[in-house]
Amino acid sequence: SRLFAQLQDTRAAELGIVDVQVGMSSLEDVFLTIAKKAEADEAKATNQTTIVHLKTGEQVGVLLGQEEWETSLLGTTFQVVWGTDKEGSLMPVSTIEKKTKDKTVTVTCPDGIQAGQNVEVSADGQQFQVTIPEG
Repeated sequence: SRLFAQLQDTRAAELGIVDVQVGMSSLEDVFLTIAKKAEADEAKATNQTTIVHLKTGEQVGVLLGQEEWETSLLGTTFQVVWGTDKEGSLMPVSTIEKKTKDKTVTVTCPDGIQAGQNVEVSADGQQFQVTIPEG
């Protein structure tokens, strides 16, 4: 409160501050935050995933509660927005997707690999699984 009094007395007009309000989280908000974190931690420990549908049409398996940005196999960078269902369990609500530029990467097929087999390709610090096409 001393900070707010000092701010109001000395710098409020200078900074263009008209009003300062402080609110407390409801007990429900605190409980939901703790429950979401606990469920995400359990999902991480048990490697529990869920399917997320991207706007590109891709279906991607993600770790339940994962909040970091991820990149799909087709190069879509996305973040999942999580919510809860009626029982309070985590569920994907939507995704935030970054537009990426198409990039062509030329890869030489390793010796001994045949059409239809998968190989791992590294490009720009990202790993991709690529199926070798016919021909």
